[in-house]
Amino acid sequence: MSVKELDDKFKQWNPMENDYKNTKFNHYVTGPGAELDAELLQNSKKANKDDNNAGKKDEQQAVPTLIFRHLPKDMTKKAMHNICSRHGRVKSVRDSTKNDYLFVDLATVADMEAVFRALEHNNYGFEILVGKNKKTSDGERNKVNQNYTPVPPQNTGIDYQNRSYRTSNKQHPRPKVKEDSLINRNSASAVDTGLPLQLLTNDAHSLERQGLYKMPNNQKFKYRNGRSYVNMPENTKKFIEKKHNESVGTYNGTSNKYEHKQENGLMAKDFDKCSVCFYACDTVCSRCSQHYCSVECQLNDWPQHRYICGKPKHLQKTPPPKKPNQLNKNSTNNSRNANKENPKTTKEKITKNDEKKSQQQLTNSSQASVVNKPKSLAKNDSQLPSTSKVAANAEQQRANDSGNSTKSAAQQNMPRSGNIVTITAISKTNVVFIRSKTYDDNLSYFNTIDSLQAIGQLLQPLKSLPKCGQMVIAKFENQYNRALVLQAANVEKILIIFVDYGNVEQMKLEDLYEAPEEFVSKPRHAIPVLLKDVPDLHMTQEIRKFMYTYLHNINVEIRYKPEDFLETNQIYSVELIDENTQQNLNKMIVKLSKPTEPQNTNEICNRGYLEQKVLPTGDNVEFFVMDNSLMSSGCISCTIKPYVIEIQKFQKELQSYAESLPQEAYTPRVDELCIARYSLDGLWYRGICLEAVGDGHPSIHFIDYGNITIVPIENIRRYPRQFTYPIYTADCEIKGLPEECDDKLIAKLEQIIPNNEVIKCDNVTTIEGENFYIISLPNVIRELNVCGLLESDQHVM
Repeated sequence: MSVKELDDKFKQWNPMENDYKNTKFNHYVTGPGAELDAELLQNSKKANKDDNNAGKKDEQQAVPTLIFRHLPKDMTKKAMHNICSRHGRVKSVRDSTKNDYLFVDLATVADMEAVFRALEHNNYGFEILVGKNKKTSDGERNKVNQNYTPVPPQNTGIDYQNRSYRTSNKQHPRPKVKEDSLINRNSASAVDTGLPLQLLTNDAHSLERQGLYKMPNNQKFKYRNGRSYVNMPENTKKFIEKKHNESVGTYNGTSNKYEHKQENGLMAKDFDKCSVCFYACDTVCSRCSQHYCSVECQLNDWPQHRYICGKPKHLQKTPPPKKPNQLNKNSTNNSRNANKENPKTTKEKITKNDEKKSQQQLTNSSQASVVNKPKSLAKNDSQLPSTSKVAANAEQQRANDSGNSTKSAAQQNMPRSGNIVTITAISKTNVVFIRSKTYDDNLSYFNTIDSLQAIGQLLQPLKSLPKCGQMVIAKFENQYNRALVLQAANVEKILIIFVDYGNVEQMKLEDLYEAPEEFVSKPRHAIPVLLKDVPDLHMTQEIRKFMYTYLHNINVEIRYKPEDFLETNQIYSVELIDENTQQNLNKMIVKLSKPTEPQNTNEICNRGYLEQKVLPTGDNVEFFVMDNSLMSSGCISCTIKPYVIEIQKFQKELQSYAESLPQEAYTPRVDELCIARYSLDGLWYRGICLEAVGDGHPSIHFIDYGNITIVPIENIRRYPRQFTYPIYTADCEIKGLPEECDDKLIAKLEQIIPNNEVIKCDNVTTIEGENFYIISLPNVIRELNVCGLLESDQHVM
C-alpha cells in the first residue's frame, strides 16, 4: 500500500465520529428526548451503517416534533405558534389531514423539552404528546394516534457525568448584615425635629453618599442625593459673574460718590432709608446713589425718578404727580417702617421671575441694579431689615385658614388639597418632599433663599459640634441653604437635612455656619409627604429616572383627604397629579415597580442585561465573603459591605414575585437569568443557568452570592425585566493557592476564611474586561505554610 493510499485511509478513519453516531453510546436516557422515535434522534439512521455506504447521501434528518390533540374549537396554527414561541424556537406548525392534531416542529431537542415542560399542565385544554420509540416485530411504525402517548411528568435522576461546571461542595446559610441606621432616633427623638424620622431613616441614597453611585446627569440639571441643581457651564458662570460685577454700584471713598465701575471702589459704609418706603437699607441706584431697599421699590419709583436719575441739575425735570394707585402702593410700603415690630402685617411681593423681569426692564432703560451689602454689615446686624415678614405672614395666614388651633404643625403647614406644588427632593419610592407654589409661599421661599445668599459671605463658621435639632447654614453646590442637624457623631460626620429642599447630606464641621436668628424662626418650605398606595421598594434605575424628571420645578397637583393624615408619623398620604399631562405619579411608580412574568422569547433576560458593579482595587481593601463553597478551585465570592446591604434590600421583592407565580416548572436556557429556590432555606434568589444536560436539573449560578447548585426545574421561575438591580458580587482568586485544593487544605481555608466575614486584602487586582479579581492574603498563605499544607514553590512573599 502506497503512502498516499495510507494517508487517504487515515483521513477516512474517525472512531470518534463512529461512536457519536452509534446509538448504543449516544442516546437519551431520561427526559422527553428518551421517548422520541428513532428517526427523530440525530443521525440515528446512520448509526450502524457500514463504512462502504459512507459516500451515499444521508437521509434527511427529522425535526423534533410535539403533537397537540384535543384542541379548543377555535385554535389555529398561528395561535399555536404564538403559544409555543413563548417557551422555545418554533420552526413550523403543521396540521393533520386525518384528525384534529397539530404538529409543532422545534429547532432543537432542548427547545422541545422547554415547550413540553411549560405546556404539560396547561390551561388551554389540549394535550401534548411526543413520539415514543417502540420496537415492533415487522419494523413498521404504528399509526400516529397509537404511537404517541403522554410522557411521564419528570424523572428524578440527576446526570452528574455530563456536567462541565463544578458545583459547590457545601450549602452555606445566606449572610446577613445589620444595616447601620442613617439617623439615631434615640438621640433625635429627644429633640422635636418636626420630621418623620422613622420614614427618613433609610433612604434610597446611601450608596451615593458613600461615593459608590453617581446618578447620570441631565443636559440642564445635575443630581445629588435626591435633589437637582442647574448644570451651568463654566463660561456661563463667568459671563454671569462679569455682568453682575458690571451692574453693581460701588462707593468710592476718595470722591465720596457712588460709581458704576468697581475698580478701586469700596462698599457703602452707612445705611440710609429707602426713598419709597423709608426702610433701612444699604443698596442704591448705580447711576445716582438713590437708596432703595428692593427692586420692587426701585420699579415703583421709576416713573418719577427717571426725570432726575443720572442727569445734571439743569437737565432735571419736575416729576409729574403720582397716580392714585401708586399713592396706595407707597402708603402700603411706608407702613413697613411703622410696623417694624409686627412683621406679620406686611407682604413683600417679589419672586425670582419678578427679579429677572425687573432687571431686564432696568437694563433696557439704562438703569442698573442695586449694590451688594458692605463689609461693615457684620457690625450693624441690628439694622438689617427683618426678611421673615412675608414668611411670618404666610404662616399666620395658614393658621387662620385652618381655624383649628388643635392641629399639629405638620397639618398647619400642609398645602391645601388641589393646590399646585413642586417636588424638591426624593427620599424613597414612596416619600418625597414638596414645596407649595401659592403666591405667598413662593414669596416667602424666594425671599428666604435670596436674603441668605446676600449675607452668605458674612456668616460665621461653627466652632463646636452642633446639637441634634440645631439650625445651621450649609453650602450645597455654591448656594447657602438652611439645614437642620439630625446627627453629629464627630467633626467629620455630621448628618443634616436641608429644610427648604429635603435632601439629606453628610457634612464636616468646617463646612457649616451659624444660622442668624431671623433665619431660624422662618418656616420650613420643604414638606415631607407619603405617596398613597406606593410601597417602599428598592429604587431601580427606571424608577429613579422617572421620579427625577419631576425635580425640574414641574407643577404637580396635590390631592388628599383629612383622614389621610397619619398621626403616628405626622405625615399626609397624598396623590400627586402632573398639571400638564394629568398623569398620576403614584400609579406610574407602582407600574414601573410591579414585576411581570415574561411571556415571549424576546423578553428573556440574558447575562448582559444586568450591570456588573466594579469592586475597589489597590492596597488595603476590605472584602466581605459571600460564599466559600468553591474553595476547591482556590476561589471565593466577595463584595463590599455596602453592597451586601443593597442585596438584602431587594430580596423581599424577589420573594414576593416568586411566590405570586403559579407553581409551574420552567427550563431556562444557557446564560439566561432566572429566579431559583435555594434548597437550604427555601427562599428565592437570582441566578444564571450555566448548563442544561436534559435531566431536568440545570446548573444554576446564584449571582448575588457566588455558589453553583443543581436546581430542579420545578424550583425555577422566569426573570422579570423590571428587576434591573446590578450584580454586586464577583469571584476572587486567592493568590498563592494551587488550582486544585485537597480536602485538608479546603478544611483549613474554610476555617481561616469563614463565610459571612470581612477579610482585609493587602492588594486587589483585576483582569481587564472580566469580572474576576485576584486578592493577596499573605497572612493566610503564611499560616498554610506553617501547617505544611502548601508546597514550597506556592507560597507568596
